[in-house]
Amino acid sequence: MHFNVTIFNKVHSLCFPYRSKRRAQKLTNRQMNYLVDYMMGHSEFAAGRFLGVTGKSNLTNQWTRLADELNSLGPARTVDKWIKVTFPLSFCFV
Repeated sequence: MHFNVTIFNKVHSLCFPYRSKRRAQKLTNRQMNYLVDYMMGHSEFAAGRFLGVTGKSNLTNQWTRLADELNSLGPARTVDKWIKVTFPLSFCFV
């Protein structure tokens, strides 16, 4: 599935209008397509539903792996920054 990065960036700016002056580089098409495909294939992760004793550590590990993969496809961000980027997308996969 291909996702239009321009539309995502416009929606994201409407959801988060108060940003600092210093912004990270925009997502590349490769990053966005990988992210959308990943979220569609991992619905529990996209919804943040990890249960059990190791649920939180599994969620953290999966975010780390996803961030590493996305960083290899374009501008790098921390795990926390990727979580903020994907927050508007999470409503699409719940």
